[in-house]
Amino acid sequence: MPKYATFFTFKCETVASMIDRPSDRIAAANKVANAVGARVEAYYWMTGPNDGFIIVDAPDMSAVVAASLAVAGSGEFAHLETYEVFPAGEFNALLGKARLARDAYRQAADEARAISIR
Repeated sequence: MPKYATFFTFKCETVASMIDRPSDRIAAANKVANAVGARVEAYYWMTGPNDGFIIVDAPDMSAVVAASLAVAGSGEFAHLETYEVFPAGEFNALLGKARLARDAYRQAADEARAISIR
């Protein structure tokens, strides 16, 4: 299954509420993920512009978007940002596809220039 990383930032009010009433955020994340056929692989807190990130295995991007919309609709988050991630071992295969795409682009550009010169 594809993996996705979602970086999140809570609203100030949410953080204040969490300080007053701590809860199991990982359990909540698991419930949302399971509802769309996904599985939480990791949940991290962090310093910096984001409060944390979660990594999920999901069947596809539509499952991740559905979960993100549900979470965003809670009103507890100031920012959510999701990326598909892939293992480093797959990078060379991606470079091979990029090479094919680059060559096709160059060929199409050369053909377009040849037509415009005529």
